[in-house]
Amino acid sequence: MKKIEHTNIDVIRNDKIELTTVINYDKIILSPGPSLPKDAGKMPSLIRKYYKTKSILGICLGHQAIGENFGGKLFN
Repeated sequence: MKKIEHTNIDVIRNDKIELTTVINYDKIILSPGPSLPKDAGKMPSLIRKYYKTKSILGICLGHQAIGENFGGKLFN
């Protein structure tokens, strides 16, 4: 894995982020959390707004939210 130097990382709750501030970031990581993507704060809106212009990595709930955004169905 390549070493990342001089990188700033901000952690922002998905219910606290302002979608307009995302423009300042190159990459987005959507992290795990309880519940379903539809209940994950602004995560679904963020994906819809930025999937064409930002690299987005989803982990657990974040991955589910990305899948739903592109028509995937969640089931147990």
